[in-house]
Amino acid sequence: MTAKGNDRRALATTLALAAAATLAATATACYDDVKVVQGTVTQVEAAASTIAVKDERAPNATVSYRLTEPATVATGDLVRVAFRDGADGKQVVRLMNLTRHRAKDRRDKK
Repeated sequence: MTAKGNDRRALATTLALAAAATLAATATACYDDVKVVQGTVTQVEAAASTIAVKDERAPNATVSYRLTEPATVATGDLVRVAFRDGADGKQVVRLMNLTRHRAKDRRDKK
């Protein structure tokens, strides 16, 4: 093999390793600080875009979360909240309303 062929192979290997490292760093950076809690909605403040959720795990703390987009929730709904801790409180990344999801599943099965 020529020196030119070795240079190309080295360059291709370096580029492949750099791409893999970038992809791995990006994938882990997106979700490494996300936490999840499941519990019952105890309060909805539409004007402030916040909900309070009583964690179903001990010690059953009630915590307020800031919504980043409109959500269909009501007091008493069982929800799963993915959130990040921020300077201005706990910010919701994703909200799944298990009460409404399960009701929809029951309606679809009929």
